Amino acid sequence: MSNLADISRRLKSQGHRFSAARSFILRALDKSRTPLSATDLQKLFKKHKLSADRTTLYRELKLLTKQGIIMDLRLKDGKRWYELARAEHRHHIVCLKCDKINELAGCDPGLVDKTLKRSSDFARIQSHSLVFFGLCKLCAKKYPAMSSGQES
Repeated sequence: MSNLADISRRLKSQGHRFSAARSFILRALDKSRTPLSATDLQKLFKKHKLSADRTTLYRELKLLTKQGIIMDLRLKDGKRWYELARAEHRHHIVCLKCDKINELAGCDPGLVDKTLKRSSDFARIQSHSLVFFGLCKLCAKKYPAMSSGQES
């Protein structure tokens, strides 16, 4: 769901305003090629000389997540990242050194079935997320010991 006009109509039909802060957050997430943290969004607010305190930012993120317009991801160290909810399913790969994030489109449909078969206590999987952790190419060159499986 990345059409901002549709999102605006949906929120207004549910009695929510389409505030400047809300609009900016959605545009920023729509333009970004990777998920953004609340800190990233705060920096973007400052860069564009827009005012939104932390409370406002977190309130907006909570509402947009609750409405299913954005997704709250936990990709590394419990830190929250946000991206627009889209129809296509995605996973992520995160660099352990520089926090670079890449999206991986699609999913092996057999993965969900195999996982469900392994668990005798569950009848259905509603959703899932999968995050891979490793080193990007630049960090692999900088930290060769980590690339070979040794900790530096």
